[in-house]
Amino acid sequence: MALQEPGQSAPGLPLRDKNPVPGPLRANPVTPKPPIWHTSGMNASMNIPVWSDDLLLHDERTDTTHREFMQLLRASFMATDSNRLQRYQKLLEHTVEHFAQEDRWMLATGMDDGNCHSKDHTMILETMREVEKRALAGDMSFIPVMNQALAQWFPDHAKTKDAGLTQYLQEIGFNTAEEKLANPETAQLNPHGGCGTQKACA
Repeated sequence: MALQEPGQSAPGLPLRDKNPVPGPLRANPVTPKPPIWHTSGMNASMNIPVWSDDLLLHDERTDTTHREFMQLLRASFMATDSNRLQRYQKLLEHTVEHFAQEDRWMLATGMDDGNCHSKDHTMILETMREVEKRALAGDMSFIPVMNQALAQWFPDHAKTKDAGLTQYLQEIGFNTAEEKLANPETAQLNPHGGCGTQKACA
Protein backbone atom coordinates (compact mmCIF):
# COMPACT_ATOMS: atom_id res chain seq x y z
CA MET A 1 0.00 0.00 0.00
CA ALA A 2 1.34 3.42 -0.87
CA LEU A 3 1.09 6.75 0.83
CA GLN A 4 -0.46 9.30 -1.47
CA GLU A 5 0.34 12.96 -1.82
CA PRO A 6 -1.68 15.09 0.65
CA GLY A 7 -4.83 16.26 -1.09
CA GLN A 8 -5.10 13.25 -3.40
CA SER A 9 -8.33 11.32 -2.98
CA ALA A 10 -7.32 7.95 -4.39
CA PRO A 11 -5.12 5.64 -2.30
CA GLY A 12 -2.02 4.13 -3.81
CA LEU A 13 -0.38 7.18 -5.36
CA PRO A 14 3.28 7.50 -4.32
CA LEU A 15 4.55 10.69 -2.77
CA ARG A 16 6.07 13.09 -5.24
CA ASP A 17 8.61 14.57 -2.91
CA LYS A 18 12.36 15.00 -2.90
CA ASN A 19 12.46 13.07 0.36
CA PRO A 20 9.54 10.63 0.16
CA VAL A 21 8.25 9.04 3.33
CA PRO A 22 9.95 5.62 3.61
CA GLY A 23 8.29 2.36 4.50
CA PRO A 24 6.12 -0.46 3.19
CA LEU A 25 3.10 1.76 2.72
CA ARG A 26 4.63 3.11 -0.50
CA ALA A 27 5.16 -0.30 -2.09
CA ASN A 28 2.72 -2.50 -4.01
CA PRO A 29 -0.19 -0.05 -4.24
CA VAL A 30 -3.57 -1.63 -3.61
CA THR A 31 -6.99 -0.01 -3.94
CA PRO A 32 -9.39 -1.93 -1.70
CA LYS A 33 -12.75 -2.93 -3.15
CA PRO A 34 -15.83 -1.64 -1.29
CA PRO A 35 -16.72 -4.91 0.53
CA ILE A 36 -13.29 -5.00 2.15
CA TRP A 37 -13.91 -1.65 3.82
CA HIS A 38 -16.79 -3.25 5.73
CA THR A 39 -15.10 -6.50 6.69
CA SER A 40 -11.78 -4.92 7.62
CA GLY A 41 -12.89 -2.55 10.36
CA MET A 42 -13.54 0.52 8.21
CA ASN A 43 -16.55 2.81 7.83
CA ALA A 44 -17.20 2.64 4.08
CA SER A 45 -18.87 6.05 3.78
CA MET A 46 -16.26 8.11 5.66
CA ASN A 47 -13.19 5.84 5.63
CA ILE A 48 -12.94 6.33 9.40
CA PRO A 49 -11.69 3.18 11.15
CA VAL A 50 -14.04 1.44 13.55
CA TRP A 51 -13.50 -1.68 15.60
CA SER A 52 -15.00 -4.82 14.13
CA ASP A 53 -15.26 -8.23 15.78
CA ASP A 54 -13.89 -9.58 12.50
CA LEU A 55 -10.54 -8.48 13.93
CA LEU A 56 -10.83 -10.59 17.09
CA LEU A 57 -8.01 -13.10 17.51
CA HIS A 58 -9.30 -14.58 20.78
CA ASP A 59 -6.29 -13.69 22.84
CA GLU A 60 -7.33 -11.18 25.50
CA ARG A 61 -4.11 -9.17 25.60
CA THR A 62 -3.77 -9.04 21.82
CA ASP A 63 -7.41 -8.08 21.29
CA THR A 64 -7.23 -5.38 23.98
CA THR A 65 -4.12 -3.90 22.36
CA HIS A 66 -5.73 -3.98 18.92
CA ARG A 67 -8.90 -2.30 20.19
CA GLU A 68 -6.79 0.45 21.77
CA PHE A 69 -4.89 0.89 18.50
CA MET A 70 -8.12 1.28 16.53
CA GLN A 71 -9.52 3.74 19.09
CA LEU A 72 -6.39 5.89 18.91
CA LEU A 73 -6.31 5.70 15.12
CA ARG A 74 -9.95 6.79 14.99
CA ALA A 75 -9.16 9.68 17.36
CA SER A 76 -6.29 10.72 15.09
CA PHE A 77 -8.61 10.59 12.07
CA MET A 78 -11.04 12.92 13.82
CA ALA A 79 -8.45 15.38 15.11
CA THR A 80 -8.63 19.12 14.50
CA ASP A 81 -5.74 21.41 13.65
CA SER A 82 -5.30 22.21 17.33
CA ASN A 83 -4.82 18.61 18.48
CA ARG A 84 -3.73 16.77 15.33
CA LEU A 85 -0.09 16.32 16.33
CA GLN A 86 -0.93 15.44 19.94
CA ARG A 87 -3.34 12.69 18.90
CA TYR A 88 -0.95 11.35 16.30
CA GLN A 89 1.85 11.19 18.86
CA LYS A 90 -0.41 9.22 21.23
CA LEU A 91 -1.08 6.79 18.39
CA LEU A 92 2.65 6.53 17.67
CA GLU A 93 3.51 5.97 21.33
CA HIS A 94 0.92 3.19 21.59
CA THR A 95 2.11 1.61 18.34
CA VAL A 96 5.70 1.51 19.62
CA GLU A 97 4.54 -0.43 22.69
CA HIS A 98 2.11 -2.55 20.65
CA PHE A 99 4.84 -3.73 18.28
CA ALA A 100 7.43 -4.15 21.04
CA GLN A 101 5.02 -6.43 22.87
CA GLU A 102 4.59 -8.73 19.89
CA ASP A 103 8.32 -8.66 19.13
CA ARG A 104 9.07 -9.78 22.70
CA TRP A 105 6.69 -12.70 22.30
CA MET A 106 8.30 -13.75 19.05
CA LEU A 107 11.80 -13.65 20.51
CA ALA A 108 10.65 -15.50 23.62
CA THR A 109 9.29 -18.33 21.48
CA GLY A 110 12.36 -18.93 19.35
CA MET A 111 11.73 -16.73 16.33
CA ASP A 112 14.44 -14.80 14.52
CA ASP A 113 14.78 -11.13 15.48
CA GLY A 114 14.72 -10.25 11.77
CA ASN A 115 11.60 -12.22 10.90
CA CYS A 116 9.08 -10.90 8.39
CA HIS A 117 6.55 -9.91 11.06
CA SER A 118 9.09 -7.86 13.00
CA LYS A 119 10.32 -6.28 9.77
CA ASP A 120 6.78 -5.08 9.10
CA HIS A 121 6.79 -3.45 12.53
CA THR A 122 10.13 -1.77 11.89
CA MET A 123 9.07 -0.34 8.54
CA ILE A 124 5.74 0.94 9.82
CA LEU A 125 7.39 2.69 12.76
CA GLU A 126 10.04 4.17 10.48
CA THR A 127 7.28 5.68 8.35
CA MET A 128 5.28 6.93 11.33
CA ARG A 129 8.34 8.58 12.86
CA GLU A 130 9.16 10.30 9.59
CA VAL A 131 5.62 11.71 9.52
CA GLU A 132 6.04 12.91 13.11
CA LYS A 133 9.37 14.52 12.21
CA ARG A 134 7.74 16.46 9.39
CA ALA A 135 4.83 17.47 11.62
CA LEU A 136 7.21 18.79 14.30
CA ALA A 137 8.89 20.83 11.55
CA GLY A 138 5.53 22.39 10.75
CA ASP A 139 4.14 20.16 8.00
CA MET A 140 1.22 18.19 9.40
CA SER A 141 -0.24 17.38 5.99
CA PHE A 142 1.12 13.84 6.07
CA ILE A 143 -0.66 12.86 9.28
CA PRO A 144 -4.05 12.28 7.58
CA VAL A 145 -2.24 10.38 4.82
CA MET A 146 -0.53 8.16 7.37
CA ASN A 147 -3.80 7.61 9.21
CA GLN A 148 -5.49 6.44 6.03
CA ALA A 149 -2.59 4.16 5.14
CA LEU A 150 -2.61 2.59 8.61
CA ALA A 151 -6.36 2.04 8.45
CA GLN A 152 -5.90 0.14 5.20
CA TRP A 153 -2.81 -1.77 6.32
CA PHE A 154 -3.79 -2.89 9.82
CA PRO A 155 -6.77 -5.22 9.19
CA ASP A 156 -4.81 -7.35 6.73
CA HIS A 157 -1.79 -7.44 9.05
CA ALA A 158 -3.98 -8.47 11.98
CA LYS A 159 -5.75 -11.19 10.01
CA THR A 160 -2.54 -12.70 8.63
CA LYS A 161 0.62 -12.11 10.64
CA ASP A 162 -1.03 -11.40 13.98
CA ALA A 163 -3.53 -14.24 13.55
CA GLY A 164 -0.72 -16.63 12.69
CA LEU A 165 1.33 -15.48 15.65
CA THR A 166 -1.59 -15.84 18.03
CA GLN A 167 -2.35 -19.34 16.77
CA TYR A 168 1.29 -20.36 17.16
CA LEU A 169 1.54 -18.95 20.68
CA GLN A 170 -1.58 -20.82 21.73
CA GLU A 171 -0.33 -24.04 20.18
CA ILE A 172 2.94 -23.98 22.12
CA GLY A 173 1.37 -22.82 25.39
CA PHE A 174 2.69 -19.25 25.57
CA ASN A 175 0.77 -17.12 28.07
CA THR A 176 0.64 -13.59 26.67
CA ALA A 177 -0.56 -12.10 29.97
CA GLU A 178 2.47 -13.41 31.85
CA GLU A 179 4.74 -13.59 28.77
CA LYS A 180 5.82 -17.08 29.73
CA LEU A 181 5.97 -20.49 28.07
CA ALA A 182 4.45 -23.41 29.89
CA ASN A 183 7.46 -25.41 28.65
CA PRO A 184 10.49 -23.23 27.73
CA GLU A 185 11.95 -26.04 25.64
CA THR A 186 9.03 -25.66 23.24
CA ALA A 187 10.63 -22.53 21.82
CA GLN A 188 13.39 -24.67 20.38
CA LEU A 189 10.83 -26.63 18.37
CA ASN A 190 9.64 -23.71 16.23
CA PRO A 191 9.19 -25.41 12.81
CA HIS A 192 8.83 -22.23 10.76
CA GLY A 193 11.77 -20.20 12.04
CA GLY A 194 11.00 -16.62 11.14
CA CYS A 195 7.34 -15.92 11.91
CA GLY A 196 6.04 -18.85 13.89
CA THR A 197 3.60 -20.19 11.32
CA GLN A 198 3.33 -20.27 7.57
CA LYS A 199 0.09 -18.30 7.91
CA ALA A 200 1.94 -15.54 9.74
CA CYS A 201 4.26 -15.04 6.80
CA ALA A 202 1.49 -15.06 4.21
